[in-house]
Amino acid sequence: MSCPKCGATNRDGALFCDSCGEPLVPDVQRPAERSEVDGLDDEAPQDERLLDKGGLTGLMATDWTLHFVAAAVVGFLLGLVMIGMGYYAYSVFFFVIGLVGILGTRYMLRAKA
Repeated sequence: MSCPKCGATNRDGALFCDSCGEPLVPDVQRPAERSEVDGLDDEAPQDERLLDKGGLTGLMATDWTLHFVAAAVVGFLLGLVMIGMGYYAYSVFFFVIGLVGILGTRYMLRAKA
């Protein structure tokens, strides 16, 4: 990649020129290279390709489901620990967090189906 300001040759992937420090603009990929990198066919529109793979919505649903499962497990475990230590008010608080985690997990699993 050559620098647009001083013309010096730089290593591939460099963000700035090694000689003058000018920001480098990456070379534009040719369409044939782009389709090989993406691994997707060019016939389907971009929106349909995202829907086939689950897209951002699928990723967010999985992420929230994992958060709810973690809340359920941690909530109930900490609730049991608080009971063992004699902090009953805190145990109720953590059991409520565990219950919210279970209900949230149930909701997210039904929403995926």
